[in-house]
Amino acid sequence: MHRILIDSDVILDLFLDREPHHSNAVQFFSYLEHNGKTIKAFVSPIAIANVAYILTKARSQKYAVEKIRGLRDLVDVVPATQTTMDSALAQPHKDFEDTIQYYCARENNIRSIITRNVSDFPNEQALVVTPIDFVSMDVIEKST
Repeated sequence: MHRILIDSDVILDLFLDREPHHSNAVQFFSYLEHNGKTIKAFVSPIAIANVAYILTKARSQKYAVEKIRGLRDLVDVVPATQTTMDSALAQPHKDFEDTIQYYCARENNIRSIITRNVSDFPNEQALVVTPIDFVSMDVIEKST
């Protein structure tokens, strides 16, 4: 089973219809729904908090809660522990939030991070790719 961590930017592209990325997010989440037996998707608690905050500001708290509940039907939440924070603090980072998410993935044996901001993540021990690149790569891997 392929384990992936989804960054908040991909989720927000979907829920806020952010163009030009919305169609890629729709394709990615549709792919996840159809491949749930081979792909296990996760998010960090930080991503959930960010998405809730931004959706509440952009739309409403009711909208945010509704969307996050729907998201939870598709993904699980990985823990962010003291070790996660200490690891992130010990590393130089372009974006601290993304570094925390990277260590959430790493500490939970998640090999792939799906984001639009590929360059913001460390990539020493994880495959960091865009949603569309993941869909393309995963299809290729399944056909070989």
